[in-house]
Parts: sequence; C-alpha cells; structure tokens
Amino acid sequence: DAVRAVAPEHVTLRPETVSRNGFAATRCHVEGADSVTHRTWHDVAALLDAAPLNEGVRRRARATFERLAVAEAAVHGTTPDEVHFHEVGAEDTIVDVVCACLGTHLLGVERIHCNGLAVGSGTVRAEHGVLPVPAPATAALLAGIPARPITHGARSFRRRTMKACAVGGRSNRGRASTMLMRAPLGATSS
Repeated sequence: DAVRAVAPEHVTLRPETVSRNGFAATRCHVEGADSVTHRTWHDVAALLDAAPLNEGVRRRARATFERLAVAEAAVHGTTPDEVHFHEVGAEDTIVDVVCACLGTHLLGVERIHCNGLAVGSGTVRAEHGVLPVPAPATAALLAGIPARPITHGARSFRRRTMKACAVGGRSNRGRASTMLMRAPLGATSS
C-alpha cells in the first residue's frame, strides 16, 4: 500500500533471498521504468502529504527529503525551494525512502547510529556529469560524520548513496574514524 501511495508510475517490489557475510537476508529490489520526471522538494512533499501514510512514516520521509533538498541546495548554490531532484526525485527513490521509513517505523526504530561509514571511492556518472565518490551532495549530508573511503581495486564504486545517508539523519556523530567528511566542490577548466 505504501508503494502504491507514492508511486503514480509503475513501480514493483521484488524480494530476493541473499547471503551477506554468511547470513541469510532478504534484499528488496525496487523496479520500474526509468523516470524522466524531475521533481522539486515541494513536489515530493506534496506527494508524501497526499499519500495515505502513517503520520510517523510521513514525517520521517519528509525529513529525509528535506535533508536531501538542503544538501543539494548547498552544493548547487541555491535554496531548497529551488532544488530540482534528478535521480533522487525518481519514483524508485521515493519508494526506497518511504519503504525505509515504513520499515523503521514498523520495527520501532527511533534513532539510527553508525560510525566510520564506508563511502566508496573513485567517480560516478550522474546527470551533472562525472562526479567524485562520495558525490558532493552525499558528502554534504555526511559533513562532520565519521567516514572512511573504501577502495575496490582500481575501479570506482559507491558504498553509500545520498538517500541512504539522508534516511539515517543526523542522530549520531561518532568519534572513531579515519576521516571526517567535508563537502568541498571544485571545478576543472574543461
């Protein structure tokens, strides 16, 4: 019901039994057509407000997208009201966030604590071109939070997406880490 409530375009969930470090787990794939709709923070907020969601789930999902809008605004030099979500405004992302918020609600999770987040390394291609990993808005979300870059041979890869960082919120700033994230953004002359 939560998926149908926030996904006007066709999106389905496909559970898969997987093994992670020897433990059985269920991974849920969010599948749908690539969305070309670019939504603003207000578009997403209106979608969440109109959806028949539990109020706690709605509040957490709104807070998550507000954190995303603030981070995007910071790196684009604008305001959250002017931000246009690209990948983050796609329906699969909205479904991911709402399902994560629903799951934490159903499990009674009040706070998420983490320390020494593995953030990946290298570069990733996005709508704005080739970006460093973590991408600028992800780095902005992680500002002041202990993180550690992880390399995977010579290839680039992401360990934490922007939406995953936003869902966790700002509830914990641990101490033990190899680096504290900062959100610098440089540009080349090309």
